Amino acid sequence: MEEHGGKNQRRERKTTMKKLLVTGANGLLGKSLCRTAQKNKDYSVFGMYKDNKPTLQDLTFSCDICDKHLLDSAFRRISPDVVIHTAALTDVDKCELDKKSCWDVNAIGTKNVAEVCKAIDTHLVYISTDFVFDGEKDSRYKEDDKPHPINCYGASKFFGEKVVSSLERSSIIRTSGIFGKRSSRGKQNFPLWVLESIRKKEQISVIHDQFYCPTFVQNLSDMTLEIVDRKMFGIFHCSGKTKTSRYEFAKLVAGSYDLDESYIVPKSFSEISFVAKRPKNTGLSTEKIWTMLKTKPLELQKAVGLFMEEDLCD
Repeated sequence: MEEHGGKNQRRERKTTMKKLLVTGANGLLGKSLCRTAQKNKDYSVFGMYKDNKPTLQDLTFSCDICDKHLLDSAFRRISPDVVIHTAALTDVDKCELDKKSCWDVNAIGTKNVAEVCKAIDTHLVYISTDFVFDGEKDSRYKEDDKPHPINCYGASKFFGEKVVSSLERSSIIRTSGIFGKRSSRGKQNFPLWVLESIRKKEQISVIHDQFYCPTFVQNLSDMTLEIVDRKMFGIFHCSGKTKTSRYEFAKLVAGSYDLDESYIVPKSFSEISFVAKRPKNTGLSTEKIWTMLKTKPLELQKAVGLFMEEDLCD
């Protein structure tokens, strides 16, 4: 009888597991969220990607968020309790050069995700960006500051915010400069680029007067999943705690690995020609999440230390 009861209890626990679906599961954040959530026995994790299947143990499948019919079919088949929407085109210059693709994926794709989540009554967590702001504010941006994007990427993400915010159960997470050691569809994030360049003895020009809050991917994953677990709705700024320039960040990374910092050449924001306009200051205030979350945003020095300890793999 005891054994039979134990089996029933195990069966009951299995049926009450929350279904978590992560879009963009082959991206840096998507992979991290899937891996982190998978360690939580309360979750059954589904990873969705368009192409380049991720190397995950989760239940992964291919689906294009721009195809609403297929998206609706996939979501209804899984019936997720929570969707974390990370899928996006994030290359700011490429978004400016190909505005249609940028808008199709980041704006219309997010609208499709939001509409399907509304139809099946699912909690939607949307990963947004500090680039919804114009960078003209001297102090840090708070959650209730009015967005004013200055490039196509920022505008497409802000459109997504407006669509998602219309849902009764939604969370919008703005973040900044995500970094980690694992690859993201073959792309390098900033500290990996710095390390590779210096090791090749290549001089790099890095801006010293543009400011943001670099965010370690594992820290962001932990904050995001706490918001999911606690069913926290609204807008949250989940970034690193330290506001810095890319130049100072690059020097910190090089110094941490005992590499020659002389290869890092400071450049002014006005000296660099970008295809797309960039906001000069997108430091996010983390005061709200500091008081609300058990998981705290990391100081950059601590984050780089954890970055150094992270395994280098896909």
